[in-house]
Order: sequence, then structure tokens, then C-alpha cells
Amino acid sequence: MSLDMIAQKKSDLVRKSLDAAVFVAPYSAELPTALTDATGELQPLPEGYVDLGWLSQDSGASFSKETEISEVMALGSMTAIRQDVTSTNSSLTVVALETNKATLELYSGVDLEAVQGDAANGEVSFAEATRPALRYFRVLAVMQDGAPGEEIYMARLFTRASVSEVGEVAASGEDPVQYEITFTATPDNETGYAVKYFFGGPGWLSLLEEAGFSQGNGS
Repeated sequence: MSLDMIAQKKSDLVRKSLDAAVFVAPYSAELPTALTDATGELQPLPEGYVDLGWLSQDSGASFSKETEISEVMALGSMTAIRQDVTSTNSSLTVVALETNKATLELYSGVDLEAVQGDAANGEVSFAEATRPALRYFRVLAVMQDGAPGEEIYMARLFTRASVSEVGEVAASGEDPVQYEITFTATPDNETGYAVKYFFGGPGWLSLLEEAGFSQGNGS
């Protein structure tokens, strides 16, 4: 028997992110319970979710997960005889290209809800806090793959996210002003989890079984 006879390689399950959007809402906003409706189309998001806009093509949205493990070594063993997960952290880094209220608020750490443009010329100004307080948000990143009418949506929801790091803003004649923002997820007090995954869309149902899932009976 050859490897080809027992291998289960499925090219239909190789996915890309042809488009993506990252939405941010206040921590007081409702959490979406489902990404799509009964037909597989995207559902409207709860009130308060704002799109950060255009993202960098090179590194628009990237996820990472770090896990720390404690090991127990024993005399006579060359490997650990016990391992325990001591911490796990999920993060999302976005590189936003738009200079808008949402990106400026996240990057600066300043609540801009009450900030308005000048009555005469529209100028906007605000000062960073000398001792900023940690703020929490809902963050939903939605990626899209598939041809029109066969879209596949892949999303991750950070139920309680804070801005843990921001990148440099460079003044360059070639590149646009970019806002690199990293969110770190922590468990929501009510749901008890930090990150939720969604997979759906008109093209997802036909791949459900191939991806290893069975469909519920609706009862």
C-alpha cells in the first residue's frame, strides 16, 4: 500500500483570505452569537461595531497564540514525565491604513467619543493621557474566501480585548501612514471564554462533511 492510498489530502480545504475586515466595539456592546443566517449570508452585527477600514495588503490582520508549559523532569528520564499548561495568550495584530476616529482612538489610547472638529475649520486635536487606563473592547475579525455566491467566511471574536502594543508610525513619501495595533484577548466575565471561532457562508455547507464536521438535525 502506497502513501497516496492512505493519505487524505483535500485541496478544497485550502483556504485564503481574499478580503478581510476588523470590527471594534465598546466592551458594553452585545456579542454576536452567529456569523451567518439560515441561508449562509452574513448577519448584521450588533449595535456599536465599527469597521477599522482598509488594512495593509502585506500584513493586514495576523493572529498568534502563545502557550507556556511547565515540565516535570525525573531522574533517569531524558524527557519530561508530566507537562501542564500554565498560560495561553491569543493576540491579533492589525495594520490599519485609514486615519479615522476608530484607529486614532485605539492607537492613542484616548476616548474620542466627545472630541469634535472645530466649528470654524474642522480641526481636531486631543492629548494623550499621562497615565492611561486600560480599556477593553469587543473585536471581530472576518475573513472572506471563495467566488461570488460561494463565499466562505472565517472569523474570530475576541470577547474582551485590550490594546497591548502599537507599532511605529512612519512619515514616508512612498508608504501610507499606517497604524499597527495589537489586541490581546482575555476571558469575558459572563461568557467565560476569550476567543470564539466562526466558519460559515454559502460555500461552507458543501465543505462541512469534507472538513470533518456533521450537520445538526435542528432539534
